Amino acid sequence: MSVLTGADIEAVTVPIQVMPQFPGFNSPVYGAMATDRVRFVGDLVAIVVAESRYIAEDALELIEVDYDPISPVVSFADAQDPSLPALFDDVGENVIYRVESIHGDDIDQAFSAADVIVKETLSQSRQANVPMETRGAIAHYEPATGDLIYHVATQSPRAADTTWPPISITRSTT
Repeated sequence: MSVLTGADIEAVTVPIQVMPQFPGFNSPVYGAMATDRVRFVGDLVAIVVAESRYIAEDALELIEVDYDPISPVVSFADAQDPSLPALFDDVGENVIYRVESIHGDDIDQAFSAADVIVKETLSQSRQANVPMETRGAIAHYEPATGDLIYHVATQSPRAADTTWPPISITRSTT
């Protein structure tokens, strides 16, 4: 059985930076697992590799994580608040990109000519990084048949191209 932390995974992987770079765009660099900071509910902090699910579940119960809470950033307004901590030190703030553009008539003229003006604040609910779609996986090797059964939570286990060959596992008898 093995227990791996973010530091273990960081030592054998490269950082993730999925967003394209262009002027004014803040693209944070982060690892596959949390190391010194957990950024959202469900952020992965440890992996247990075991010979059975039961051993893995017992090991999970022994893992203790000591969290130092920080002020949460849960809305667009929070992200724009410079008093809240930046979730990524290399970005230094919680806004990835700002753009301002004006199109059409002069805004002051348009409001002064309007028959009705409605002032409202609209907010968007959180749509990403929810723990219902975790990064869990379970693999089971069947020595008698040489089959590897791999259960993983994913939206696209393979490309839609059905001409791809299935995954093949070859068992050595030596």
